[in-house]
Amino acid sequence: MNIIDYCEHILFCPKVEDKLLSPSEVICFKRKVGRPIPNMPARDSQYKFSEKRAKFPKAGSLQDDKNKALALHFFANHELLAIEMMAGAIIKFAYTVNAVEFKKISIGIFSAIKDEQKHFKLYQSRFNELGLKFGDVPVNDFFWRYFDELKSFEDFFSIMSLTFEAANLDFAYYYAGVFRSIGDDKTANILDIIYKDELKHVQLGAFWVKNLSDKETLWSAYMNSLPEGITPARSKGISFNLDHRKKAGLPVCFIEELSRFEDNFRITNRRK
Repeated sequence: MNIIDYCEHILFCPKVEDKLLSPSEVICFKRKVGRPIPNMPARDSQYKFSEKRAKFPKAGSLQDDKNKALALHFFANHELLAIEMMAGAIIKFAYTVNAVEFKKISIGIFSAIKDEQKHFKLYQSRFNELGLKFGDVPVNDFFWRYFDELKSFEDFFSIMSLTFEAANLDFAYYYAGVFRSIGDDKTANILDIIYKDELKHVQLGAFWVKNLSDKETLWSAYMNSLPEGITPARSKGISFNLDHRKKAGLPVCFIEELSRFEDNFRITNRRK
């Protein structure tokens, strides 16, 4: 199967199992013209995007199994959104770079898709144990909301790798600590895995944002590529930690700029 066909399968087939199709099916990374990207990824009715909003449980309530399962359900939907965004980017931007670059980029994103599939399965298995099925709670389309605004692989890596996944370094690390503190090592260990994989994804994004851009620094390339409505503040999670970015190999000057950046988005100061 060609990588484009594989990505189309993810976007146009509605079942969760379709989104988790074995990566072993992909044997070719050559460009070809794909189908037009749908307005929304195909999803079965039980887990379609919803305007209803479930409230994410506070950390202090996670001893309760229902709240624990709800939190993991939120996390799992983010993984599924990431899979769909990554598949969409490979199709949409295949001809914005040369064939050699496309092969290298698509192999990198494909590796990240495999990780996201693994993450989803880990979360799903755990919240199933706690009595919840995927789709029992309304799911949002937050990541996908910005897809139409992305015009290049630089834009994609800026919002996905250097923003959403970078924020997840903080979130995964923080919630691993929360679950470990209440004696739930099983869930904490899952978040440890996610954290380690996100380090690789952030590093991948930083490499391509810098190498595909004509800007002098990663920070300037990043700022130039973010869609309207998204700022670097979104790349910070609860308990923003500079060490996570250092482990991901981000340049010191980038980390310093990020540390200084502030706007009205107050995720790092919210009540836990």
